[in-house]
Amino acid sequence: MRRAPLNRVDLLQALALGDVQSSLIIAEQLGLVCELKVSATPASGTRASTERGSLEEQGLSAANSINRTFLPRAKFWLLQEREVFTQPSPSSPSPTSSPAESLVTVEVWPDRPLVKPRHYFLADWRELMPRLWQSLLAEQQCRAIDVEALVGTVSRGHYLSHFPRLPQYRFKQQLYFISDRAVRLTPYWCDHDLLQRLLLSSLPQTPLHQAVWLEGDAQPSDVQGGEWSLPPSGSVVVILSDLGVLERYSTESMARWMQFGEQLQRQSCHLVVLLPCHPDDVDPCLRTMFNLVSWRSSRYLAKKHEATWELLLERLLTVLAPAIRVEPSLMRQMRLSMAQFGAGWQWDAALEAWAWQHPAFAEHHSSAASWNPSARQTYLQAFAQLTTAQQTVALAVIKAWRGELSEEIWFEELTSLDAKARLLPSLQRDIQAANGYYQRLSADMQFAPDGIEGDVKAWLKRSLIRLPLEARMHQAVGAHLQLLQYWVFEGQRLLGVDPQQLPLSGNQEQLVELCQWGERLCLIPFQPSVPRPVGYSPLALLRLRHPFVQVLTEQGQRGLSVGGTALALPTGSRFEVCSDCERLVFEAWQRPDEVEAVGRDEFGVYLELQVADKITQRLRYIPPTTFLMGSPADELERDTDETQHEVTLTKGYWLADTTVTQALWTAVMGNNPSDFKGKQLPVENVSWDDAQSFLQRLSVVFPSLQVRLPTEAEWECACRGGTMTPFFFGSTISTEQVNYDGNYPYAGGAKGEHRRKTVAVKTLPANAWGLYEMHGNVYEWCQDRYGDYPAGLSVDPQGLDVGGHRVLRGGSWGDEGRICRSAYRFRLTPDIRHLIVGFRFALGQVS
Repeated sequence: MRRAPLNRVDLLQALALGDVQSSLIIAEQLGLVCELKVSATPASGTRASTERGSLEEQGLSAANSINRTFLPRAKFWLLQEREVFTQPSPSSPSPTSSPAESLVTVEVWPDRPLVKPRHYFLADWRELMPRLWQSLLAEQQCRAIDVEALVGTVSRGHYLSHFPRLPQYRFKQQLYFISDRAVRLTPYWCDHDLLQRLLLSSLPQTPLHQAVWLEGDAQPSDVQGGEWSLPPSGSVVVILSDLGVLERYSTESMARWMQFGEQLQRQSCHLVVLLPCHPDDVDPCLRTMFNLVSWRSSRYLAKKHEATWELLLERLLTVLAPAIRVEPSLMRQMRLSMAQFGAGWQWDAALEAWAWQHPAFAEHHSSAASWNPSARQTYLQAFAQLTTAQQTVALAVIKAWRGELSEEIWFEELTSLDAKARLLPSLQRDIQAANGYYQRLSADMQFAPDGIEGDVKAWLKRSLIRLPLEARMHQAVGAHLQLLQYWVFEGQRLLGVDPQQLPLSGNQEQLVELCQWGERLCLIPFQPSVPRPVGYSPLALLRLRHPFVQVLTEQGQRGLSVGGTALALPTGSRFEVCSDCERLVFEAWQRPDEVEAVGRDEFGVYLELQVADKITQRLRYIPPTTFLMGSPADELERDTDETQHEVTLTKGYWLADTTVTQALWTAVMGNNPSDFKGKQLPVENVSWDDAQSFLQRLSVVFPSLQVRLPTEAEWECACRGGTMTPFFFGSTISTEQVNYDGNYPYAGGAKGEHRRKTVAVKTLPANAWGLYEMHGNVYEWCQDRYGDYPAGLSVDPQGLDVGGHRVLRGGSWGDEGRICRSAYRFRLTPDIRHLIVGFRFALGQVS
């Protein structure tokens, strides 16, 4: 029988059994985190035990004296700061005044190199050839008499048995060339070809046979296309290879050459190998089989020493890092050019093969190698640490090899540089050209987003992936790069893109929710009437026009789009979320000692206070925000004291998810003034002064939690839950949603029942922030004195300093529908008690 998916019953069973590990796993699968404190009985004689004991005499039980085993203390994210952007960033890219300022009408690269760079031959031809001839030629006697030898023989009084002849050097039979085309030897392929051409021109009468041995093939291949066979006996075979010496991650090549050498020896061939490394590095068995000649005299070559070579290799890769494509000839010239900086920068040719095999290169081609993007970023950071002189020489070599290529390649390489390297005097004209190129491309895209297609768009995609994140921060061109990235990838690749850097969007401002889903962050549309997906817990509402945000953490920054792939939660203590409309700052928070439990569910973060045995109150975190308080002029059945104005609440607060129940009131106060009796019914018949007495006693239990009534602005913000409609539920209500007099519906809506009494808390649906019965049931006292709203923006309003009336909000079970609106205001003197009046309490910043 198939088992049903995990649910909260499984979690409760695991908790009841004390199975912490299983509880954590099940909670994560359900998208929940629950954290409770381990309570212990206070030591007798302490201040805590004295205060608790005095309250027990008034009806409070010793809730903290119960010992339990709970989950370990967890970390929760709370929104602590919100900044609203009122105007676009001044650094945002400005489009050109006309699309006529196009890329094609401007001289793109005025300093393009005009001289074609040359390939530096691996050896000095005049030094190499004498050593090579000795291996290739066989000594024979010609018909001419050696007069000097003849005179010497006669002068010594010896008989002449024959006339001595002059020696003559000729090639032994036929000459065969085999070029090793292993990928690691790509830097030498051009040298192999050049050497064979030189020998062909020097020996026009000598038959030369050329073959290449491709990596992975079982035998060489004739370059003329014919079938290759073993050379005839006595032939000279010249092999251009390393015999596997420079192969870093395998020994297959060495074994292959051993087998091949044995075959040629059986043919009595004369075997010569031209090496890019020191002959002593070759396996001893191969040294006896082949006549070894190095491209450069061995006295100039260092023997292989892996630790030293690794260090030198890192330097070579560092100076190559600005080049997005590394040609073999560019690497050769770079190796030779950097030698001027001393012994630590003088590298043997063998290092070229090691570099070509390095995992920093993702792809290899006979014309160039391309980088692994992440590895290149590492070496670019190392390049930034070089001296100005070293950077200047390295960049001059790279530029020399860009003259015959498209200017985009050089411009991308310049844009990859750090801020210090971009200030090099030798680069300034090219930097300006590169900046201008990206600026014009950005302007072209703004005027005609669909006009950049084909090769340019394909290159842009590759280029923007390769560019380091720091390039998006360049003052002159960073904003244009971000704009290009956003448009080219159609909002799907957001790493490095700041919404503030994009031009103002014509999209309507959208309200979205930043949610935590397990250990991930996600962004979803705010739909107050639609349940959130299972496991999603809201962190904050966020306004935006461009449908993505930038998440800034201690580890870096990432892009998060609405409905896109979720991001891993930050691991530090703080992170920021920026849209094109506002910036949110989140900080990690943990349960204070006085709080019994904290958790996260489909409504967000909550905490629970245990006031007495089995009597708790849950409070919801309401983050700092800016909202429109009051009602718009066109809202039906509004009152004149509801003038709509903007309010900013700069600090988050905690608000009870229900009004104070009769059970909670009785536990604290020891009496029950309510007309309608029931433990879970809201307490009523309480004045503002009575509420203050309750809060004072509760503050004795929780002295550091700032127990208080909410301000009027806090109450309306929490009631609305991010909405702008007359009610949280929309433009109207029903008696299934709100306990009010259904005989008098709002704005001509359908009639409903009139219960004529209060209902138990949490009977009716909660709003999006998990707050119950904010509309109807009982009026709720606020901290403020009643008065007219201030004109314009109000920050953390506290009401009037003087006045005889206190504010009440929310309407009651005995009122008509319009009085239960979010914006409706009521007032009474603080000593009035009535069976339609109750309250809920708030906490200040809980640290």
